[in-house]
Amino acid sequence: MNDFEALLDEVSSEVPVIESPILAKGYEGLYKDNYIFLEKSLSDVRKKEMLMEEYGHHKTSVGTIINYDTPESRKQEARARRVSLEALVSLDKLVECSFAGLKNKFECAEYLNVSVDTLSDAISHYSAKFGPTYLHKGYLLHFDSDSIMVLKTGK
Repeated sequence: MNDFEALLDEVSSEVPVIESPILAKGYEGLYKDNYIFLEKSLSDVRKKEMLMEEYGHHKTSVGTIINYDTPESRKQEARARRVSLEALVSLDKLVECSFAGLKNKFECAEYLNVSVDTLSDAISHYSAKFGPTYLHKGYLLHFDSDSIMVLKTGK
């Protein structure tokens, strides 16, 4: 069972997930009427990312946010995106990448089974959330634009 299938099993126990061609132009995933719809033709990595983002909407959003013209809609979209980034690329997983000897974002993204863009977005999110340096479970994480340095502090 791959990462997408495992996540699908977990999410499906709470909210039905339907994989099919999405007729709404420009959408790879939708959360509507307590269902998650995923574009069937996507790669498993992209489906995993979309599933987590739509699940983030299930957990955090209220009402319809198809129209991004209102501040509330943009806030809800951003909130769901942050939830998905933190689930897909946790701080613990970033530490794990570092100590697995992975040297660049491409290796780390492959190791985590996410796209390079998602990894970069997660690093940017953590940098904005915590600042350039953050102490996490005895590890000092330094976020530098599109990369991260991890040092064991022993604390």
